Amino acid sequence: MIDDICTTDTQCGPGAYCNRGTCRLGCNDNADCRDGETCGADNKCVANTPVDLSCSSTADCGPCETCIGGQCEVVAVVCVTDSQCGIEKGCLDGFCHFECSTNADCPFSHSCQSGICQADATLPAECTANSECAQNETCVNGLCFSECTSDTQCGDMMMCNQGVCEPDFRRGIECYRSADCGGEGVCVDGLCTVACDGNSECRTGTCDLGYCTR
Repeated sequence: MIDDICTTDTQCGPGAYCNRGTCRLGCNDNADCRDGETCGADNKCVANTPVDLSCSSTADCGPCETCIGGQCEVVAVVCVTDSQCGIEKGCLDGFCHFECSTNADCPFSHSCQSGICQADATLPAECTANSECAQNETCVNGLCFSECTSDTQCGDMMMCNQGVCEPDFRRGIECYRSADCGGEGVCVDGLCTVACDGNSECRTGTCDLGYCTR
């Protein structure tokens, strides 16, 4: 649908494409584009003047983008509904955020707002470019974050994303016990699945060690 949030063209349907996180209609000629744009050979509207992707915070970027090292970069959406985020997180703007009661329940750079951890806009900006951060740090959304190669190098509720420690926006644990899954669901390694005797019983098509794979 036009103006829906997206990360790929296929999410926008026939005749449309994903432009900086938002679905747009394709074009046949310049009249189909906005002022200052030209219809390209791939039937996509292209700005006559290159788009300025520089930023000092994610507020300067488009949907599905975050400010990394002073440049807006697209980050893939991971959820549409709260249920996709597990039992400890909620879906906000396409990403899974930790639920909370106080700021202490949130990762670095986030605060508890209406029961969900969100970027804390009251924090003073530390940087607008990587050069303003310490060695082995990267400027993300106006704050300096440690660089990393794995999650273990980041703090609690953080993840290693594109070589930088950031609040973990991935889908969370779905269950601690089978009762959390409801019906005939079974909790296996924090994910809800169902028991099976063969591949034909699984929507994923694979029955492994008696359970449908996720």
